[in-house]
Amino acid sequence: MEKRGFFILFAILFLSFWGAAVLAQTAAPSDRPLEVKYPSLPQITTPPTTVATPIAEYVKYVYYFFLFAAGFFALGALVYASFRYITSAGRPEAMKDAKDQISAAIFGVVILFSSWIILNQINPKLTTFTLGPLRPAVPTLTPGVLLCTEEIKVGGIGVKQAWDKIEESKTLNKEFDTASADRQKEIITSLSQISNQVNAVIASTTKYCWPVPSASDIPNPFNDKVEWAYLIPAVNSATSSATSTAGSEYGAILYENTKFGGKSLAIYTLNYPNLQASEWAGILNGKTIKDLHPSSIKPFILNYEPQPRPIWYVNLYELVDWNKADPNKWKKEDVELPTSGQAAKSSTIGGDQKLGSLKIEGSLFVVFFKESASYSGDNKPWEGEIDVFTESDTNLYDNIMGRWCSKDGVLGKEYFPCAPGGLVVISGGIY
Repeated sequence: MEKRGFFILFAILFLSFWGAAVLAQTAAPSDRPLEVKYPSLPQITTPPTTVATPIAEYVKYVYYFFLFAAGFFALGALVYASFRYITSAGRPEAMKDAKDQISAAIFGVVILFSSWIILNQINPKLTTFTLGPLRPAVPTLTPGVLLCTEEIKVGGIGVKQAWDKIEESKTLNKEFDTASADRQKEIITSLSQISNQVNAVIASTTKYCWPVPSASDIPNPFNDKVEWAYLIPAVNSATSSATSTAGSEYGAILYENTKFGGKSLAIYTLNYPNLQASEWAGILNGKTIKDLHPSSIKPFILNYEPQPRPIWYVNLYELVDWNKADPNKWKKEDVELPTSGQAAKSSTIGGDQKLGSLKIEGSLFVVFFKESASYSGDNKPWEGEIDVFTESDTNLYDNIMGRWCSKDGVLGKEYFPCAPGGLVVISGGIY
């Protein structure tokens, strides 16, 4: 019980000093004097009693205060036990008890000051307390796909700009440790501004956006009302830099109807390894995400190291059921696939080549283009009308591309599936 009481008293005293120090620094920005008066102790510097005093000064004072107090009580216990020993002559039990107290007091003093001497010899900094200026924490954007009912822009800062600000904060934090005191103050000011800007953007996304967890129908109130999409890459925490080769990029296939039906749009960017967030409002021919009225989505992660290579392929067939009726009909087995370090590869097909079915093996999916399969320049990988396949299909006639071409090019004649703009094979996994 005595030990418990001493511990509680010690905790109360320590927290009292600590609390006074913290309140001193957060109570007011001015350098006004405090009402707290700290006792002066030999060889212990009393901290300046103003609100501008660094917390390290208080902790250092508390440390030496308790070191001095412990030595004082140990010395008092030694004197008391010695007095008991002297006055206990003729009483063996009392003398033995007093002798044990003397030994315990001496042992305690030796341990107390030996620990300080040893720590000071190993490294003098171990017996001091220093605390650098606190840096504001900058939040991060959650990787993945965001579907939003409106453009995210707060004070001129959107999702892309917030991503750039976060990357800037990482650079500033790395510089901070070796910067001068004046530069550290500038960095703290910059980090505080970045933190406020990023937090405002995140609050806006929480209000107007739906973070897509997996392939599913788009829930209310976002169903049929999505106008903007944001793709936020993931950066490996070990490297903590968007310029690293370690990270993941995301994409998505938006569908007009629920259950992944109707027209579709595929959105993704190819920035690896220099990762960055991207935003999407529409496509090149004036159409927008809003025009699609998306009701379902399949998000995916781009795979830049597709493995295992030997069993992955995309085959195209002229007839339905993979040319079952006539194996000698046209078949394309050498469709170009993404190689190591790539996530997409475009291929061309004859503009009037009839397509009846396709077979996909591996973590691949195919985007067919009616107009163009180019994804250079502004890095938008699709334009015009497209048709997306995430799995094999034995009959392409009942898909969107089923009416892209007409026999002999005469309107009103027999239509058949084709891809005049070619196709893009994407290495990635739907999640």
